[in-house]
Amino acid sequence: MTYVTVHVNEKGQVVIPKFLREAYGIEPNSEVLIGEKEDSLVIERKLSVKEFASALDSFPKRTGVKVDSDADYAEEMESR
Repeated sequence: MTYVTVHVNEKGQVVIPKFLREAYGIEPNSEVLIGEKEDSLVIERKLSVKEFASALDSFPKRTGVKVDSDADYAEEMESR
């Protein structure tokens, strides 16, 4: 894990160093997610809709989990 010191300005803003932005594909005007994990802050690149859809499509292949089709789901919901 790499740590760098950054300055927090009076508005609470920080600059993510260029080498980290490049390494993680964080482009100008993109969004990141900030959250907590245990006693630390975590910054993650927010996936685009296309990247998210691609990740969902590959989920069954990567995990072996069976994912029902939309039709199967709709049919199940109608029967409830």
